[in-house]
Amino acid sequence: MEGTTVNLNCSAKAPCPKQPPTISWSNIPESAHITTQLQKNPDKTQSVFSYVTFKALYMDHMKNISCTATYPRNTPDVSIVESTVMLR
Repeated sequence: MEGTTVNLNCSAKAPCPKQPPTISWSNIPESAHITTQLQKNPDKTQSVFSYVTFKALYMDHMKNISCTATYPRNTPDVSIVESTVMLR
């Protein structure tokens, strides 16, 4: 609903904590606030968590917002995982 706070989160496992994936967001409002951190999971593995927060506007209705996790590799290739949600 317009004027309410939108909170989105995205996470990616970090199999190599010394080279964790980077998380990026696309199609978010300029006023959005992003927080990203590396956290330990209960099973002692690690994951990168990213949170985005913004106030909803009428023009955000039906907007697709994507979260992309990019895993660094020791080759020219990179591994990318993406998830998209539509705001309603």
